[in-house]
Amino acid sequence: MDFDAGLLRVRQQLSRRRTPKQLKTPSAQREVVLAPALVTLLREHWLASPHKTPEEFVFTDALGRGLDYRDVGEGFRAAVKAAGLTGPGRLSLHSLRHTFASLLIAKGLDVVFVSRQLGHASPATTLGVYAHLFDQVQHAATARAALEESYQTMTGTQPREPRGPASRPVVALLVAGESGPGGH
Repeated sequence: MDFDAGLLRVRQQLSRRRTPKQLKTPSAQREVVLAPALVTLLREHWLASPHKTPEEFVFTDALGRGLDYRDVGEGFRAAVKAAGLTGPGRLSLHSLRHTFASLLIAKGLDVVFVSRQLGHASPATTLGVYAHLFDQVQHAATARAALEESYQTMTGTQPREPRGPASRPVVALLVAGESGPGGH
């Protein structure tokens, strides 16, 4: 974790036995950009821990070891329940990955950047999973521009700044469980 740069530097993963192991592919090694508010929360959590050397994990067990995957899953399910995020479909840790990708896409970031953030082997993999979202964002932007131009022509007005997040419908699809091709 690089708190100062606001990056999560992915270099290894924990095995089921809590030992470091190689990532599946070279492209899985990456630097994930984090929101400043999240960096602040993570730093506060880490500083409150008795295990806070630069080599130690942000989230640990009482002995300072990385968390067991079962404990992480149980904690996540408990947090989902406590937040009242139950309903149709199952919210999983992997759902958070898809939400992250959809947010990047909805903000207009290109497929190469999104692919690198996810650690995909190539942008083609990212497009195979998220093409429907890239397509939807592009069509929405084109439609908005065409509608605004028509409005200005009819009314003789000047362009106005858009209000509210135009990407909300794209993000809502993913959060609501609309997954698109390949189960993603």
